[in-house]
Amino acid sequence: FRVVEASARLAVAAGDAIGKRGGDRLLASVTRLARRAVRPDLVPEWLPQLPGSAARELPRTTQVGASAVYYPACVNRIFAGPEAGPGGTPGLSLAEAVVALSERAGKPVWIPGDVTGTCCATIWHSKGYDAGNRVMAN
Repeated sequence: FRVVEASARLAVAAGDAIGKRGGDRLLASVTRLARRAVRPDLVPEWLPQLPGSAARELPRTTQVGASAVYYPACVNRIFAGPEAGPGGTPGLSLAEAVVALSERAGKPVWIPGDVTGTCCATIWHSKGYDAGNRVMAN
């Protein structure tokens, strides 16, 4: 799944770059055609609101003194946080926000070093793909 995760992050980054240069209409048209050619549930639809790609590395944490283990879902390891607001500063990714908030609360979390490339199977379960859910969850 590590390759799938990295490929998805790369595809999001490429889509973001193409969208900024060529506009979202082009990407929407390409994904619409691909969805017709394959299956709509297998090819994601391009939406202008999609965030860019996440950083390759998760925030650094330590197991010593951690109050909880935090397992960022693959979707949060693929997509970045919100776009920059009026001040120009990009928003934190969900993982960055959880780590910062937990530290601020005095209850730091630990993200295991081997979480990248793993799958919690939520996306399979949510679409009703029971066989895929069993494989990915185990």
